[in-house]
Amino acid sequence: MRYLYGDSTESTLEINYLAFLRDAVDFGVAVLQADNGLILARDRRSHRDRAAEDSARAIEAFGRSALQVTEPLAHGDQPVNRCAATVVQAIHDAVKREVGRVRAGQGNDLDQIVAELQRLREKCVSALGALLATHDLPDADETLIVQWGGTAYEAKMIQRVGFGLEVTIALEIAPSSLFGHDLKVEKVAEGAEVHAPETAGWVKKQLKMVPHKLGRHHVTHVTVSTAGTLVKVRATPEAGAAGFDILVARNGEVAVERAGRTENEATFETDERDLTGLRSLAAKLEAASDGLRGSRGALVSAMLDGKALASHEHPAVLVERLVATMAPVVNEIARHSLSPRELVLKRLLGGDRREEIFLSRAELTAKIEVLPIGVRRMFAPLGIVEKAGAPSVDVNMDDEDDDDEEPPRPMPAVSHAPYAPPNAPTLHAGVVHVAAQPPPAQVQAQAHAPAVVVEPAHAVATGVLTPTTPRAPSPPHEPGSAITIDAELPPVRVRPASLPPMPPASPPSTPRSSGKTVPPPAPPQRVSMAAAEAAVDAALRDLDDAEPTQVVSGVPRPPGT
Repeated sequence: MRYLYGDSTESTLEINYLAFLRDAVDFGVAVLQADNGLILARDRRSHRDRAAEDSARAIEAFGRSALQVTEPLAHGDQPVNRCAATVVQAIHDAVKREVGRVRAGQGNDLDQIVAELQRLREKCVSALGALLATHDLPDADETLIVQWGGTAYEAKMIQRVGFGLEVTIALEIAPSSLFGHDLKVEKVAEGAEVHAPETAGWVKKQLKMVPHKLGRHHVTHVTVSTAGTLVKVRATPEAGAAGFDILVARNGEVAVERAGRTENEATFETDERDLTGLRSLAAKLEAASDGLRGSRGALVSAMLDGKALASHEHPAVLVERLVATMAPVVNEIARHSLSPRELVLKRLLGGDRREEIFLSRAELTAKIEVLPIGVRRMFAPLGIVEKAGAPSVDVNMDDEDDDDEEPPRPMPAVSHAPYAPPNAPTLHAGVVHVAAQPPPAQVQAQAHAPAVVVEPAHAVATGVLTPTTPRAPSPPHEPGSAITIDAELPPVRVRPASLPPMPPASPPSTPRSSGKTVPPPAPPQRVSMAAAEAAVDAALRDLDDAEPTQVVSGVPRPPGT
């Protein structure tokens, strides 16, 4: 039966791979649980062995210490000597008895652990048998064998895969099958015969091709493999009877060999007259053998790397290899599935009808949750869990309600009025906007004015710097006259400033009263050039020690301008 991928593209799958994947994950979980139990049981056995050895050595050391005291007195006829001899004998008996008890307890514990190990290994074999009861191993080399057992036919199927696993499964034979009873060639292919060389002649012995009718011969053995079909027919069902071995290869070639042929006996070519009957016999027996594949019985044997799975020390290797074999197919199915949460296949039913089959990833994930987290990584190639060493996801370590916080605000200006000098930087959350320098004429006009140092906002908050005069709004800048520097502000350190206090600002003007003339405000106090330069030098020294620092030279504007 043909299967399509989830997006209706063609696939090479001839089985319901999703059903196999579901059961394969169950098998893997069972084996990994048993493998984990084997590890724990082996560790417990090692611990028990060490504990028993330590106890035995402690008892023997105690006995030697006791004998060092009593043995020197155990020789002689005095009462103390006889008492010492009795004590020495008692020490020997006690040490031997206690060491024996320790060994006996160790043996009982080890027997229980060995029984547990065997039970866990048999669990692995049972899990594999449950998987093979309804599924074939992927990319397996299969061989079907049907053989006469003396009273009835026995059938088995052997599958071998490239990762070192070989299994033998018993096949049940129904009474309605061709092999349900003793089978003769005439019930399968009438008129089949073999021309074989025979020695004939009264006077002169010579080899002649003599026809042998096979109708009354019994079919005693059938092997169907990738090489072809081997049929053994015998004159009687008993072992050692005369007959022929017939091999029909996949390319149609037929080879016939006499049963029990010795090394000195010559082979012979198959006669052209025999090919049709022999090919028909092999084809019908192959079809009858293939019909037994659906009647699977118990798992007869399972060999991993040439060693029985029931005695393998690390059965988890089987799961790892099986997952690696399945991963390319599963990933291809996932790539063609339209939903990232499902694996989808479509089965053609005939005509314009098709059926969709899907398997949820959540179902597979739930199956492996019984395993420890580290063991689950075994299924990472199937896309069920994340692969080890996958790229990590950046995690925001800030508070969870950072989204509700207000965006950072600009640092406040120095003066109480909303004004900043022409060269003063504007700070916005790590971005510094520096105004362009004024033209040379303006700088020359301001040469005799005292410099103004713009302190950070914390300087105003702590009262370190007091603005001298109110400032008017800054004239607008021309487009493109600002330079934007993206920088991350360093942490601000508050240090006491060494800047001498500036002259006090002019007192505010008195409100005008009705009918009275208010004199104009006094002009601002002039500051000498030497005082201004000293103030600038002190400010620069102070700002060098504080971070961040923005120094802007400008001219204080008179009030009202």
